[in-house]
Amino acid sequence: MNVWNKNKKDIYSANTLELMKNSRKKWLAKHSHNRLGIKHTEESKRNYKAAQNRPELKEAARQRLVERNENKVWTDEQRKHMRKMKTGLKQTDETKKKISDGNRGKIISDETKKRQSKSMKKTWSKKKNWKHTIETKKKMSDSAKGKKKSKKTKKRMSDSRKGVKLSEFHKRRLREGWARKRLLKEQGIQLELF
Repeated sequence: MNVWNKNKKDIYSANTLELMKNSRKKWLAKHSHNRLGIKHTEESKRNYKAAQNRPELKEAARQRLVERNENKVWTDEQRKHMRKMKTGLKQTDETKKKISDGNRGKIISDETKKRQSKSMKKTWSKKKNWKHTIETKKKMSDSAKGKKKSKKTKKRMSDSRKGVKLSEFHKRRLREGWARKRLLKEQGIQLELF
C-alpha cells in the first residue's frame, strides 16, 4: 500500500517549523530539571554535594542498578560496540586510582573467577608456542643496552627470582654461558648476542 507523504516531509512551512522549534525550546527551559546555563547558588551546590556523599543513597542507587541489570544479557553486537568505544581510551592517573580504590577489598564470586579463568585461557591459547622473532629480540637487546637500572629495580628483580627452582639442565646452560662469556672477555672479544 502506497501512503502519500508517510514521513510528513515538507508539510510545514519554514516559518511554522521555526515557531515549533522555539516553542519547544521555551517549554524545555521552563520544565527541564537539567537547565543549561543556570547558575546554582553556593548553598544549593553544598546541598547537592552532601546528597551525593550520602552512603545510604549511593547504596540504594547501586541496588536499583543491580536489580535493573540482573537479567540483562549483552548481545555480541553490543559487546563489540562497547569494546570499540573503549579501545585506545587513556585513563588519567586520578581515574586509575579511583578504580583501584573501588576494587580494593571486593570479594569475587567463584562464578566470576571461573569466567575470568576461561577468558584468560582463551586469550593465552592463541599465544601458545609463540616466540619473538630474531629481529624483535635484536631490537629489544639494542633498546636495553646502556640503560642503567636503579638499585630499587635491581632489588625487585632479585626478589622476584628468589625461591625459583631451576632445573639441572637450565643450571648447566647458565654455567656454560657464563664460562664462554668469561673466556671471550679474557681473549678481548666483544660478545654479540645476534
